[in-house]
Amino acid sequence: MSYVTALTELLKALAGFAWPAAFFGFVWWFNKPILNILAALRDQIDRGASLKYGELELQGIKLANFPLVASAVYERIAADDEILRARDTLYGSQKNIFLVHRVLKTQDLHAENGMPVYDISVYLVTHKTFGALNDVKSVEYYFGKFFGRDLSPSGAKYLVKNSKNGFAVRTSAYGPTLCEARVHFHDGTSAVFNRYLDFEGTDYRFDPNIDDYDASLK
Repeated sequence: MSYVTALTELLKALAGFAWPAAFFGFVWWFNKPILNILAALRDQIDRGASLKYGELELQGIKLANFPLVASAVYERIAADDEILRARDTLYGSQKNIFLVHRVLKTQDLHAENGMPVYDISVYLVTHKTFGALNDVKSVEYYFGKFFGRDLSPSGAKYLVKNSKNGFAVRTSAYGPTLCEARVHFHDGTSAVFNRYLDFEGTDYRFDPNIDDYDASLK
């Protein structure tokens, strides 16, 4: 077999491995981004929310498409007494007062990661006409250790004694977080309310490239 013939046969043999080699080379080179996409996809599927990674965007569940009556999606079963008692207990312990929030996107960007900053308002409302904000003496709001880290490693609490606008407090964040509020009543009792401060209704999208995506501004 001549040198040219041998070289030709070798090239043909290598050609058969070109696509597998290219595939495994692609997987090896983009290993971390692919794993990030899969992890983010799994997280978003669990949350039923949208996924955005670079130019790739997968829309989450559209609630408008959900049926409003019993169907294959819903199954109506009899409620138990325990869940009813827990509901009544919650109404009673919070004196028919509940924690709500509003979120508005600002024009600002976070100084460290460039994420859009959102303005969050948190305040109390009464359940229809059954509660009275006059029963409230003060509210301690806590948004987590990333708020007020200059005061302590656990962050800061925000004490509101002014009853104007439902004992409202405002803060800024670039990602959703849990808010806990210890509400003190004039009769000497207190109760801890909680509210997950989601950004639904805005154009917020979870970014897996931000390690502390739930870590908000101080």
